[in-house]
Amino acid sequence: EKCDLWSMGVLLYVMLSGCMPFSSASAARTGVYSMTGADWHPISSEAKDLISKLLVVDPAVRLSATQVLEHPWLTLRHDSPGGLSQQVATRLKRFQQTSNFRKILLLVVARHLGANDLPEIYEAFTAMDTNGDGTVSMEEFRSALSTRGQEELGDLFEVVDADASGAIDYSEFIAAAIDRKLLFREDLCLQVFRALDRDSSGSISVQELYELLREADTEDFLGEELRDEAMETLRRYDADQDGELDIREFMALLTQNRVSELSNKGISVGVVEKLRVRDKGGSMFDTCPF
Repeated sequence: EKCDLWSMGVLLYVMLSGCMPFSSASAARTGVYSMTGADWHPISSEAKDLISKLLVVDPAVRLSATQVLEHPWLTLRHDSPGGLSQQVATRLKRFQQTSNFRKILLLVVARHLGANDLPEIYEAFTAMDTNGDGTVSMEEFRSALSTRGQEELGDLFEVVDADASGAIDYSEFIAAAIDRKLLFREDLCLQVFRALDRDSSGSISVQELYELLREADTEDFLGEELRDEAMETLRRYDADQDGELDIREFMALLTQNRVSELSNKGISVGVVEKLRVRDKGGSMFDTCPF
């Protein structure tokens, strides 16, 4: 049991910070790690306390499963007022002005992200989800905002609830509050590109874009408007005018940059080669230390 709880501590650390607490097995035996720096600023003191009591080398001192369930991070977090940081609130307001096609695209991106990619959003979402059912209802959304004097954001519920289900799931919340810097991550761009490139041709056709729209707008409420926007987007970012988007053209679309500007934004030319290698059966994550 105590071994599993050590593993739980490592898992929580990774989920909330996006990195491992120890660089090697020998480093783990020392029990020395850090929870400082920008990645940890949005994380609550309760979460840090739980991790610190799980990542204890001596099993006799490490928390038991019962003690974990009684820890304030689990028992009190839903009684604490949930709210949004100013940064997340700003992103939600910006999302309201986003076109319907880009909202759908961001939702695809969101489905390839986890809690460790956006810890501040994960914390905000779980704090708002007071009944712990994995979604945020309109009542929970507005209640959380009212506790922080952010009532003016209450009208955003319908905007964030992309499928009009009456509740916001985690992917919908990420899509609305995503940090734009994440869109420059090559691994993320490649994952989304391959999800949309359904025939594995190495490019995204207008038919594949239409298929994405059909799945997102099943009732065809915005059918013609979405198709027109997809065509306009294709024309705008199809630099070689071949009627399809290759990986670099797609990355330009995702990051809202010109293809020629990508190298200046930290996007390497080698991303095309990574796509080719992966198509041959390799994995771009083969060298991942995790």
